[in-house]
Amino acid sequence: MAEEYSENPTVAKVTANGNSLTDDRVKARLPKQQSVQLGLSFQNRLVLLVAVVVALMVLMVLYLTGGPRVTRSGQQAGEKTNLVEITYEEMFREIAPQYGLDWQMLARQAYRESGFNPQAVGQDNDAGLMQIIPSTWDEWAPQVGASDPLDPYSNVLVAAAYLAFLRDYFAGMGYPEDRWMLVAYNWGPHNLRQLLERGGGWAQVPPRQRKYALDILESKSDTPPGWEEIRHQPAVKTIFLPQNR
Repeated sequence: MAEEYSENPTVAKVTANGNSLTDDRVKARLPKQQSVQLGLSFQNRLVLLVAVVVALMVLMVLYLTGGPRVTRSGQQAGEKTNLVEITYEEMFREIAPQYGLDWQMLARQAYRESGFNPQAVGQDNDAGLMQIIPSTWDEWAPQVGASDPLDPYSNVLVAAAYLAFLRDYFAGMGYPEDRWMLVAYNWGPHNLRQLLERGGGWAQVPPRQRKYALDILESKSDTPPGWEEIRHQPAVKTIFLPQNR
């Protein structure tokens, strides 16, 4: 005959012989089960408490350090990354080789464009260290995952990518020298292409654009004014980089 149990977990009702019996073994085991449950509950609470304390400590560190700001490794575009301190010189040295550029030339161009003022904004809303016009920024910033035209790293990153494009484009037309790249950057690639397609050469480039390129290229042995003051200064605020470079 099947055994029948009461709802009271401490009592076992056995109907085989019609007698109701209390199982002392169940009673003896109950305090041990309760102590195990209490022990597990205490461990869970302790783990939760430790997790909360760690989370508060992390938030405090982020608050005191200004939070996640800078990285120099690729991540999803639009995703903030960890803080990495970087100086102006380190920035130019790091970005230029990625695009096959001379870092000193890039630094001289930044001085020529803005006097190393990352907050500079021109009459045509050309912005930042490299004075990038809005249309160029809108086209190239998403491609390199840049965040802010007034952020030094982002600005130079976009400028370097754009310069590399201009260099390769005009090299494909038979004009591989850096002077053509710089003229195109300053004058606009459309203007330069039209001049070259009409059979024009260096002598036909407007004097202002020729001087722009030569001022940057012919001073390779010289550092621009103010370089010693700026080279070790922090150059970066916040940047965003693409996941795959």
